[in-house]
Amino acid sequence: MTKMKRFLALGMAAMMILTAAGCGDKNKDTKQTDGSTEEFPKVDPYTNAEVQDLGGYEFTIAATFQYYEDPTGKDLIISEQAWQDRREEVEKLYNCKITVVPNPDNFSSKILAGEKVGDLVQMDLCDLYNAIGAGYLRPLDSIEGLDMSDARWDYTSKYTELATYKGRPYALSYAVPYEVRGGMVYNKTLLKKLGIQDDIQQLVKNGEWTFDKFLEICQKATVDANDDGIPESYGVMSQSGDKYCSDFINANGGRLAVMNEEGKVVENFSDQKVINGLTFATDLANTYNVAYIPESWRTKATFLAGGYTQSDFVQEFVNGKAAFYMCETWVMNQLIKPAADNIEYGFVPMPKGPDAEDYSCDGHYMLGFGVTVNNKDLDKAVVIINALAERAAAYQGDDWIDAAIEVQFFQDGDQGSVDNYKMLYENSNYDYIYGIGDMNALYNNALQPAALWNQGSPASVLSSMRGSMQSYLDTVYNK
Repeated sequence: MTKMKRFLALGMAAMMILTAAGCGDKNKDTKQTDGSTEEFPKVDPYTNAEVQDLGGYEFTIAATFQYYEDPTGKDLIISEQAWQDRREEVEKLYNCKITVVPNPDNFSSKILAGEKVGDLVQMDLCDLYNAIGAGYLRPLDSIEGLDMSDARWDYTSKYTELATYKGRPYALSYAVPYEVRGGMVYNKTLLKKLGIQDDIQQLVKNGEWTFDKFLEICQKATVDANDDGIPESYGVMSQSGDKYCSDFINANGGRLAVMNEEGKVVENFSDQKVINGLTFATDLANTYNVAYIPESWRTKATFLAGGYTQSDFVQEFVNGKAAFYMCETWVMNQLIKPAADNIEYGFVPMPKGPDAEDYSCDGHYMLGFGVTVNNKDLDKAVVIINALAERAAAYQGDDWIDAAIEVQFFQDGDQGSVDNYKMLYENSNYDYIYGIGDMNALYNNALQPAALWNQGSPASVLSSMRGSMQSYLDTVYNK
């Protein structure tokens, strides 16, 4: 995933007017009669706990993305700005320095050489599980003083739940508002233009946003007005071929790898939920012809050659090429919102498949932080890890969060999209298949050929891949 420039929306400053309670006299120095100043122990105003003087300890965060590297705030989204503000508070309170360093490309070799890499190391869930399997990360419940059941972690507890393997948590998150990785953006302006009157937000609330209803709307939105065989608008498009396949599988409750009753992670390619989800994606593109496939995606060779960018898709979407766009949510705040001056858009979950119990969100790219086995500074590190989990002075309580999500991702007054975003965070999940790292063999040889180019039925191509991924899964999970 490419990390692009992000925009902190105007107007948030007016909203962030809350001030820290009780952070005045407790932290003031006390003057002596001889004019000197003796500093008494400080108290963290948000925990009422006595703070430790860490003697200038440099706490390092190894980050994959630009997440925390801009103290000016110019390129920070709201969740990052909230963390940045707390970072500055912690540095002053605890007499420490919090430094962000790049997450090294040679992470494995550094760990094997005994290096700490960072007090915290940023990873998405894919890389996290790879690191767990390799034995590079320390379970958080093995760190004295770190209690992930503490209330300070409540808001981001879903991430730690997804980062829990065989009952042990391996990662934490500081994202407030929290991070959601997927769903569908839809072009309200295009739907109105085409006379499609369905209230999609209400369909979601009623539990009626299903594969069948989605197909019905996609068929109405696919219009070839001049009868030249090439529709001017389509029902759906996706930011990538792998997402097109995996999100429909996920939306039907399917997982490509699961943990069995014996605690072993195994391939799950023959599960009917997986087959039915991929079949629906295949039918949208090849039977109903309601999925927009760019010209450069029409063959496997041209697809793999690349050349069609995320910006190309976004421009097509805002120009009315498709009613629905399957994308990660960062695309909304970085690309769609800045380009959507002339359209109204909204956000919904993937439609619910016939085999699924609820709406779902594939969260394998969710970002968080782990602690490496080589970290020998845990006595100092845990103090800062805990302190950073508290909110900065201007971000106390939760009243501001809905407004922040709306400003960050959506258009004014779109509470329905905010509600869907929050719901998808709670419904985020992780498929064990992503821990193996390189997924090209599965997607390029099976899923995408079936869904994009109609090369074999989903059942047959999935059957042909049986056994091909198990050795990789064993390496990561089943040692």
